[in-house]
Amino acid sequence: MIAIIALLASLLLPSLAKAKKRADAIACSGNLRQLHAAEFMYINDYNGCAMERLYGPSNQWAWYDTWASPFRTGGYVPVPKGGSFVTGTMLDCRGVNDNPEANRAFEGSADNHTHWTNYAYNYGVCRIKKVDKIKSPAKRVLFADANHYYIEYWDYNTKIYPAHDGAPNEVFVDGHVGRDKRFTYGCSLNEFRSWLEVNGAFD
Repeated sequence: MIAIIALLASLLLPSLAKAKKRADAIACSGNLRQLHAAEFMYINDYNGCAMERLYGPSNQWAWYDTWASPFRTGGYVPVPKGGSFVTGTMLDCRGVNDNPEANRAFEGSADNHTHWTNYAYNYGVCRIKKVDKIKSPAKRVLFADANHYYIEYWDYNTKIYPAHDGAPNEVFVDGHVGRDKRFTYGCSLNEFRSWLEVNGAFD
């Protein structure tokens, strides 16, 4: 009897693990769609301008702040004050949580409440003055699975996180969610810059 149970368990466990991964990927896609909606609520409130890369006093580089600060303080994202890891919210990708290294992705807000997030903001987007100037919104990533809170082209290899079947989930400026296996740790710099940049030669 014990042998039969062990055999059944050995047959079922891989299927259960695959089902969990699929569920995690679906939940992550939902998170990214909510973040896209929050970004565009911000854009509508600020005359078509994308959220800035830093949040703090004017003309001051405040590296302790990140994209999640104006989202939370402005009421665009329902994130509770205090705490450390925002488990179960739209900032939490279960596929990334499995890797302790990914927990370095954090947001320290202007009012000294610290949160953690598994999603990175594409800082290429905020280099433009108006979002409607982006020439190829279906090709420009807005947020992606990552082990840091932002993405820049010079350090992309240490930040993109292949959380779902070897690739990150991404939400694009036009609102669709997808995965692109080119943009894992193995992509070339030129490939990644074409994914990131929204101004100049790569449009």
